Amino acid sequence: MKIILTENQLQKVYFKYLDLLMDNLELNFLKSNKNYKVFYNGLIRTFTYSDRTEDVYFLESIVREFHSMFSNLEWKEVLRTIGKWIEYKFGYPVRSVYSVERMSEN
Repeated sequence: MKIILTENQLQKVYFKYLDLLMDNLELNFLKSNKNYKVFYNGLIRTFTYSDRTEDVYFLESIVREFHSMFSNLEWKEVLRTIGKWIEYKFGYPVRSVYSVERMSEN
């Protein structure tokens, strides 16, 4: 049996998977300030959004997990998809998404 998905349907699958990965995602008001919004998934700092540059710094281990699930996507497309998810979920305009091995404790 052949299944054909539209690009929109596929994006919904990607977003749903990200929602499942980030089921405990919360803005940490104590670590955030007027320039940066810091998000935690449970106790793990997951990403930081820069209000000034509209860049996102996303924890690489989660990017890799998403990429391993959807290996049909190239790395750049994975980062673009995460950026689109952030725009959709939080309403933040995203210019670029960077994968970082470790997040700052501050």
